[in-house]
Amino acid sequence: MVRRPPIRAPAWLFCLAVVAAWLLGVELAVFTAIGKGLPTRLPGLAVWSFVVLSVAFLVVTGRREILGGRQTAHLVAQLEEALASFGMLTEASLAALPLDELLGQLLRRLGEVLDIEVSAIFLRSQPWELTPRASCGLDACVLSSFTVTPGVGMIAAIVATGLPQAIADADRLDILASQLHYSLASAAGCPIVVDGQLIGVCIVGTSVPFLFDDRRLHLLQLVADRAGISIERARLDDAQQKSRAEAEGARRRVAMMCTAGVVLLVANDL
Repeated sequence: MVRRPPIRAPAWLFCLAVVAAWLLGVELAVFTAIGKGLPTRLPGLAVWSFVVLSVAFLVVTGRREILGGRQTAHLVAQLEEALASFGMLTEASLAALPLDELLGQLLRRLGEVLDIEVSAIFLRSQPWELTPRASCGLDACVLSSFTVTPGVGMIAAIVATGLPQAIADADRLDILASQLHYSLASAAGCPIVVDGQLIGVCIVGTSVPFLFDDRRLHLLQLVADRAGISIERARLDDAQQKSRAEAEGARRRVAMMCTAGVVLLVANDL
């Protein structure tokens, strides 16, 4: 967590206090000078009235400034926390990792940033069938492919709408809990979209009530987008390597046929 800076009174507030004290002294001097010609209690009442007004003005102004400083410090702390979270999830060095390790790192860092217990990435193998690709906090041995029913469950809603979803009601998470083999009280998910096509979903959850606000959903979508880019890049790399292997195999076959042709020509000449 980001430590908030201490609240310090601004310099102008100290100057205001000095000016108020100086004005108070002037008021006392003036009323002392003119008080001899006025009724006995009137100078005292006037002096204390000005004293109360001066102190009230100083307190109200100082309180407003202190509250403003606290709000500013809170906003700065939120901004620093958001930047730190963004930096953890978008670190450039992750791109050099193999896909499996990269997805695992993304989910682990997402868990630290959001303070969640479990997370998983499922890829779409059929229109309504998903296969686990990576997870954190879950038993990978029990995760398996499953088919979602349109209109039933959070994952089905994400697949159907292509929009982030968040649920904080355990009674509505029975289906997702059975798919993850984990008891859930709160969960959220975001679509993984590549070139306008939904290829999977990224799911997070906790066993205690948890609020997934817009900032947390934005960070979750950030991880889903980066996972999608990495998965697509790995797919293209595999396709390119396969194409190269096929081209190399074709080249070798042509070379072998050429060699065989030369051998046959030589044999015929003999």
